[in-house]
Formats: sequence, C-alpha cells, structure tokens
Amino acid sequence: MLQRIQTLFLLIAATLIAAMFFMPLAEFVIDGQVYIFTYRAIHISGVEPLFRTYSLAFLLTIILVLLWIIIFLYKNRRLQMRLCIYNMLLNLGFYGLFYFYYHQVVSTNQLTYSFAVASIFPVIAIILLWLAFRGIRKDDILVKSVDRI
Repeated sequence: MLQRIQTLFLLIAATLIAAMFFMPLAEFVIDGQVYIFTYRAIHISGVEPLFRTYSLAFLLTIILVLLWIIIFLYKNRRLQMRLCIYNMLLNLGFYGLFYFYYHQVVSTNQLTYSFAVASIFPVIAIILLWLAFRGIRKDDILVKSVDRI
C-alpha cells in the first residue's frame, strides 16, 4: 500500500538519486584546472569534456525509474522485493562505474581530488532500499499468516 513506511523509504531514495542529476559527484584539480565530475561528464565549465560518462547517466536513470516502478508495485510484494534487491545491486554497479571513470582520470594525470556529498547518496539509497525490503517482507508474512486462517 502507498501509505506504508517502505513507501517513504523508497521516496527518499528516489529523491536522493534524482538529486544526483543536479549535483557534482567529485572535483579534480589537474595542472591548476578544476574539473567537475557530474553524471554526464568530467569537464571544465564551457570546455570540451575530459571524459564523457553517459553510461553512468544511463545507470542512474535506470535506478530512478526502477525506484518509481517499485513504489507502484505495492500489489505484487514478491516482485517488489525482487526489484529492491536488483536496485541495490544497480547502486553497487554505480560505484563500479564511478571507480572506473575515477581510475581513468587518475591513471593519466597527477591530480588532487575531493568527493562531493552526492557521491554517498547511493549508499544511503542502498540502506533505504534494505529497510523498504524488510518492510515489504513483513507485510508479505502478515498477509500470508492471515490467509491461513
């Protein structure tokens, strides 16, 4: 049901993932130039990007769409639980891609870097998805126990 606590967890996770589209993930300083790592590219404002990260943008879009699908699948709890687990794995995959692009920049340049707050949002989303999974599982167990009577 939409008024359950797991829906709140899923909405917060969706909000955090959506916020990543508007916030930088990290900043790199290469030879005095500040490069901003966003969901689409590693670039200086108004200059050709150092690397394009469209696969990261695609993955974030899939994660966000899947979160909205999970919210509205409240009648099918088993599928909802399964999709929560898949979404957690996709969030871990985000960090794999994030490290891949980070390693591409680090291996070619001497630099200093700082990670932005948005780079921890997938971890928070994983925790919220786990809490939502537990709530959905509790509801499923409750419905099954009532069905036995």
